Amino acid sequence: MKKELKTLAIVIGAELLKLRRTVALWLTILYPLGTVILASLFMYSMRNNKSFSPTATINNINNVAAFFLPFYIILTISFFCQLEHKNNMFKHLISLPAPRTSFFFGKLISSLLLLALAWLQMMLLTYLAMFVLDLLVPNLALIQSLDHLYLLTALGRTFLAAIAMVVIQYYLGLRMRNVVAPISIGTALAILPIAVLFILGVTGLLSNPQVLHWLPLYNPYTYPYSHVFNIMSGPSYELDLFPRASLIYLLIAVVLAFAGSYEFKNRNFK
Repeated sequence: MKKELKTLAIVIGAELLKLRRTVALWLTILYPLGTVILASLFMYSMRNNKSFSPTATINNINNVAAFFLPFYIILTISFFCQLEHKNNMFKHLISLPAPRTSFFFGKLISSLLLLALAWLQMMLLTYLAMFVLDLLVPNLALIQSLDHLYLLTALGRTFLAAIAMVVIQYYLGLRMRNVVAPISIGTALAILPIAVLFILGVTGLLSNPQVLHWLPLYNPYTYPYSHVFNIMSGPSYELDLFPRASLIYLLIAVVLAFAGSYEFKNRNFK
């Protein structure tokens, strides 16, 4: 067991080294930065709104982060996996004296570490943005009124909700040689429910507002931002860290990870 864990740690270290000067690393830096800037501009525009509560402030940041999260994951994981498709790297990797499962889980864990890094940056940049906004507009008092635990809960819930999406996109990226294919599939899965809701709304067929909530809920690519469509709750709704759907998707992610590992172990690379 010690030998397997040591091999896994070496693979993770090697995968993280590959990230230098890659699109995946740049996206991990730019996604939190762009999200916080966009949310900060909205908060600044609402500086004179007395009903803008601390909870609504956190929900605003979390909603922006949740909406762009699927596209960040789709692009990042696809480009990260594309590194192995260049110059027949797969044939080189499977010839190394290490189990294929170590490579599969090592790269998957590295992908999840990228997600964790994006979350950490989001937290730090949020505090920085609120500090700057307090300097510009002291009457906002964002830092003083901030619910630190809820900020951790809301952003933590969003990123944990995306684990199943990471596993699915990771498998697609490893399975498909052309990077356009997994990006196209992931983008379609992320956009299609929104398009359906938009068409239903425009045509007047959307008579039950609950559809806005449950349709994105059952798609792992839209689940992270499914709470945004729960318009009946108002801007000051509060999220749980581990709702039942997140636990179900986490279980699905574990099953898919082991199924993908089995397929990767027995795949015939040409």
